[in-house]
Amino acid sequence: METYFYIFIFLYIQIMQSCFANCEILASNAFNLFKKGDYLLIDVRPKAQFNQISIPKSINLPLYSLKVTSFIKNKKMILINEGFDNSNLIKVCQQLNKKGQNIKVVVGGLNRWSQISQNFVGNKNLIKQWVFLEPRKFYYALYNPNNLLVAFSEIKKITQLIKQNNKIKQIFIYDYQGEFENKMMTNLHSQSNLPLFYLKGGEIAFNHYQQTHLTLLNKLKYPSQLLQCRN
Repeated sequence: METYFYIFIFLYIQIMQSCFANCEILASNAFNLFKKGDYLLIDVRPKAQFNQISIPKSINLPLYSLKVTSFIKNKKMILINEGFDNSNLIKVCQQLNKKGQNIKVVVGGLNRWSQISQNFVGNKNLIKQWVFLEPRKFYYALYNPNNLLVAFSEIKKITQLIKQNNKIKQIFIYDYQGEFENKMMTNLHSQSNLPLFYLKGGEIAFNHYQQTHLTLLNKLKYPSQLLQCRN
């Protein structure tokens, strides 16, 4: 009897781990599932951003409401945001999948989706905001160990770096002034299967933000460990 108990526990753990691992989905796979009508596409960005530009037939809902919104209960859903940080989406996905729902989170979010399809409603000039990150967003993305930070001058080494670490999911690129050559960017996007993000304003803007941000935190006397969880 005890043997069956341990077998049950082992299988339960395997199922839970599989459930968590299945939260993330590549944008290409998510695109196909949504196109077939198999899943609802839930855009969790603020309503003002969604109204400016969105994917046709996607639904705008705040992340917290997914646990209480009745009309989507028991629906298969794909969650999407800007893409540079999906940690909160993963947490909700894990919680709801444990309850028996079928939810996925797009790796790279709208950034990666826009590399697959340019079919958007609204101001398409805003697509670049998912590719070029302000220093504040770039700063907090650096704490994710699955993100690769690389200088634009070293982009030829990206393939080698990815091979060295197969856990890399997103690439964050920077240079001194934030001046990236469009031709090189186009080639890089065509060669990479991973979401690519660029630091807007370069190291100059980033260093200014970092100095200002740390000075403010010191004045407010925030513990240093809060730097990793504030957004």
